[in-house]
Parts: sequence; structure tokens; C-alpha cells
Amino acid sequence: MAIIDRRSKSMGGNDKRAISRITNIAVHYSATSSGNTAAFERFWKGNHGWNTGGYHEVVLTNGDVELNYNADTISNGVGGQNTRMYNICYVGDGAPNAAQLKTLIERVNYNRNRFGIATSAVKGHREFSGQSTSCPGLNMGDFRKQLSGGSVSASKPAAPSKPKPNPKQTAKASLAVDGKWGKSTTKALQKSLGTPIDGIISKQPRNSVSQALYSGTVSFGSGGSNVIVALQRKIKVAADGKLGPATVKALQRYLGTPVDGVLSRPSVVVKELQRRLNAGTF
Repeated sequence: MAIIDRRSKSMGGNDKRAISRITNIAVHYSATSSGNTAAFERFWKGNHGWNTGGYHEVVLTNGDVELNYNADTISNGVGGQNTRMYNICYVGDGAPNAAQLKTLIERVNYNRNRFGIATSAVKGHREFSGQSTSCPGLNMGDFRKQLSGGSVSASKPAAPSKPKPNPKQTAKASLAVDGKWGKSTTKALQKSLGTPIDGIISKQPRNSVSQALYSGTVSFGSGGSNVIVALQRKIKVAADGKLGPATVKALQRYLGTPVDGVLSRPSVVVKELQRRLNAGTF
């Protein structure tokens, strides 16, 4: 493991706190298959308008670490709770690979010891209150055991954890988590939201989002779709029944994925939607 010191070039970093205020270490994933801090900074600046980046440390896919900020800097990892957080992220959209897992354990334990933080205060982003995300793709219970001396397998990274059920849990789907929004994903969404189930998003305008859907799941026209109205009401955006960039941005915010209003083929936000539908927790 190499430590790449970026502290002199990382964006912002002007908001400070006493190190004694750090009570938690938050573990994140990037929700991207590749990347580094410089790439993430372009997104944070261009899409969020942030002055300071999200993570004190970023673990690259080869296990090396980018050190972005001193511990007294407040970074932007956990909404509304960053004054007490030391944020560490690994690059990936699932479980960390073996090299990353080894580095994560080393870096979390190093920081845990220097801040006097108990293993129980090391949490995944999704475990903090008020966070609508499944970040990271790591079984945090197993990870905390490994911090306390459990063995690390070089060939089998920890499996991603399933989202926690909640009182509003709905019937579970069995979708392929492939990031492709086709008829099966539409049917699962319709079932989850209680609208008629036919796999079709009807009466949609032709735009960059509707034309990124797969497998004949969209029909074009005017008027909007019942399932999109139900979706928009759930994610708190104007409910006009039309699937466009504004709705995609709201969905990305709701699911805790990067926010750009773009529905890629395949898409990170669709993967997260499929995971939630499979777990019955959307």
C-alpha cells in the first residue's frame, strides 16, 4: 500500500474542527467502477457546487490510498453530520477487492486508534440516521469483526450487505442488477408503487432519459404515466408523469448515487433502484 499525499492540491478544505470532535469513522464507496479523487472533484464541483470534497481518504482499486485532508478538515461524506466524521471511501460499485479490503482495515484501524474511536463507532454511510443510500457495498458487521482481529481472505472479499428492511417493506423483486431499465424493472416498480402492472411507461415525451430506457418499456405521447406520477410523489419532485432529467436527479438524490440528471446505459442509479426493489425496501 502506498499513500499518495494530495493535501496540498485537494479542493477547498477551509472548514475546520477540533480533532477531539471526531467520534465516528464513515466508510463509503464511490458507486463507480473506476476513478480517483481528481475525477470525483470534477463531479463535486460541477454537479454539487461543493467547495470541499467528500472524503479524507480514497482507497484506489490497487489498494493505494489518496490522502486528501488533515483530520481537522470537515469533508462532505455524511449529510448533516460531517463535523464528527472522518470519511474514508473505496473506489467501486460493490464490495471492495482483496487489496482494498486489506487497506481499508489498516487505515480504519490506524485512524480509529489515533482518534480513540471504538470499533462500534465505525459505520457505513447507510448506517447513519437520515441517509437514503445503500453505501457502501460492504457487510459492515463482518468488517467490524475484521477490525477487531478477524481474518482477511485474499480471495474472497466481504459480501455486500442487504439493505435493512423497514416498516414499509414491500414485496421483493428478483431483478438482475444490471443497470438497465427495461420492462422487468418497470413491472417491479409498478408493483412496489401500487400502480397497474404492464411493464410500460406510457405517454412519455422524447428526451434523453426516455430514450435511454430498454426493451420497449416506454411508449411515446403526451399526458404522462401513472407509475411516474407515483415515483415522483415518492421522491418529492413535481408530479407531472413525465420521466426527464429533473426526475432522474431527484431519484439519484433519493437513492444516494451521483446526481447529474443523466440515465446512462447502463446506469448506477438504476442498479441501486434494482437493488432496493429486490430487497423490498424502495
